[in-house]
Amino acid sequence: MPDSLRVALLRLVAGLLVVAAVPAWSGSFSISPVRVELSPQEATAAVTVTNTGDEPASIQLRVFTWRQEGNEDRLDPTRDLIATPPLFTIPPGESQIVRLGLRRPPQSTAEVPFRAIFEEIPGPPRPQSAPGLRINLRISVPVFYSPREELKSALAWRLSRSAPGKMVLTVKNSGDASAQIGELALARAGEAKPFVEQKNFAYVLPGAERSFTLDMPAAEPNNTKLQLRTTLDGQRAEIEVPVE
Repeated sequence: MPDSLRVALLRLVAGLLVVAAVPAWSGSFSISPVRVELSPQEATAAVTVTNTGDEPASIQLRVFTWRQEGNEDRLDPTRDLIATPPLFTIPPGESQIVRLGLRRPPQSTAEVPFRAIFEEIPGPPRPQSAPGLRINLRISVPVFYSPREELKSALAWRLSRSAPGKMVLTVKNSGDASAQIGELALARAGEAKPFVEQKNFAYVLPGAERSFTLDMPAAEPNNTKLQLRTTLDGQRAEIEVPVE
């Protein structure tokens, strides 16, 4: 190996070791509730932000419309949802109440999703006696506006092969309300123990489609059905899913 390349590699390794040796620290705050529901009868909601750290926490609150496209969440700044105060500082151990409300009811017959993002603002550098990398906490809270009470999700599931040892579980929501999907497990007919288990937490919005890649220990024949065990909006569910 040329001496110049050896020196460059040594410098790179030394730099990485220095970065790895620097301790990381972060602020800490909690949000309650972690999901906000709005309606024509309840067009505003209160959210409590609590500073659980030992230093003041300065937090910025921003709001976005929320849509799903190409299996990705897309957020766009909005003026339809109002957040106040948008910027605040909480002393250690204390709380701040913020309010979320609609500027005007959306003209929609289906559920309208938003996201409220609470993000810690970097503070001044720590004293020289306590060096470290600052990690700023960011919490995204879903906000749903329901124009009427009887809204429901309508989910259709399917399994398809993507690569050796992999299958894709796809769910399409043709309803007018979102669905919250928890852990995923697959079992063969008549078997109590699932052969695939995967931790998960995701929403599928009205009119959207989401996909999840699963590790499959063996190939499943076409035109068969597997039993999907999951949680939908916090409730256990068992669904037969065809293998395509």
